[in-house]
Amino acid sequence: MRRLREHYITIILIVMVIAVNLGAFASYITNIKYNLSVQTDSHVDDIMDEAVECINLKLEEQINILDSFALFVSTLSSSEENSETIKEVLKAQQENLNYKVLEEVSSNGIGSVTGENYSEKKYYQKAMSGEEVLVEKTENDRVASVIFAVPVYEIDTDNVKSVLVAEMDVAVFSETIELSSFNQNGKVFVIKKDGTLISKSKGLSEANTINDIFPEKKYEDLLISSMRSRNSGIITYENDDTTRYIGYSKLSFNKWYVVCIISSSAVEASADDVETDTVILGIEIGIIFIVLVVYLIYNIVSINNKGRMNLERYYIASKYSDNILFDYSMAKDTMYSNERWEEIFGYTLPRANVKEEVKKHILSEDMEIYEENIQRLVKDKEKQEFQIRVMDKDEKSILCKVKLFPIGAKKGRITKIIGCIECRKEEL
Repeated sequence: MRRLREHYITIILIVMVIAVNLGAFASYITNIKYNLSVQTDSHVDDIMDEAVECINLKLEEQINILDSFALFVSTLSSSEENSETIKEVLKAQQENLNYKVLEEVSSNGIGSVTGENYSEKKYYQKAMSGEEVLVEKTENDRVASVIFAVPVYEIDTDNVKSVLVAEMDVAVFSETIELSSFNQNGKVFVIKKDGTLISKSKGLSEANTINDIFPEKKYEDLLISSMRSRNSGIITYENDDTTRYIGYSKLSFNKWYVVCIISSSAVEASADDVETDTVILGIEIGIIFIVLVVYLIYNIVSINNKGRMNLERYYIASKYSDNILFDYSMAKDTMYSNERWEEIFGYTLPRANVKEEVKKHILSEDMEIYEENIQRLVKDKEKQEFQIRVMDKDEKSILCKVKLFPIGAKKGRITKIIGCIECRKEEL
């Protein structure tokens, strides 16, 4: 005992050092666990953000496609011939885009193809008031299809003259928004705020309702109550001795949510992988840098793809038209036209230095009419419609009814001119 007393200061110091080290180690482990927990939540958030952004882009892409069709329809006057042209174009696009139905619905609510009366349907009424609508269609208490509805405006006015309605089977809809691309992160599905199952990835092919997805009803109730109080969040639960995370986030359309059920192994990091705070900081900085670079590259590619898709949509619409459709850039003095020009006149329309080149093909007697209408279009920033004669490759005149529509006039400066030319092939 005496010997212990002689060394009690040393013993106290050793105990203190041990206690401090144990405390420091415990604090370190606690911090690591906390940091790993934060990282786990961050991983889930990243997965959800990516899923929401991609699905929103896909939905916006479908709306933009229908908007391009609506713009095409709005440029055509109401006639039996144009109605048939619209039906043919929409039928071709219906097959190309795997729609169940794609038709123009008149102001009296009657579909041009199916003859169905839409006048009492809320999505039709909203579209007629100028809204772009996305709704689900339920059959036998299950969502069978998804319906898009966009307004068709009278040209140069805010008056809605009809509605484009597109119906897509729910399985095709799931493929369109590419839910299966997120399967590596877990089970993915889209639901309404009340728990109605809208769409699902292939990993949930046997699930018909939200009850088939969760092992217990309490998790379903917890998810629905969470969605009612927050636009996004993470729920943790245990199933078969495995931790799972339910990430949910609200989409930009309706009151729909995208939900991911993710296993812990997909998002949780291991404490064994962390050696020092410096390594953790370096990894985090590296990850942040990579994410920023990937996000930047993604945005550049996304913008280029969007521009390319817009050109493809315009080409599709113009390809099936009987009239000449063209797009003229005021700034660049360049023009794109569909193939009808070459078919009618026998030569290719110039795409550069258009302002001077196009005058070479206009009959001299009609040059004054052409120039007056161009000047009036630029000055008044309003639609112009006139008739001139244009020479074909054999120097024979063809009567052309020209309609010009200024783009960007509402902002005070015309950037483009969209045109439609109806030609009568008989000689004058």
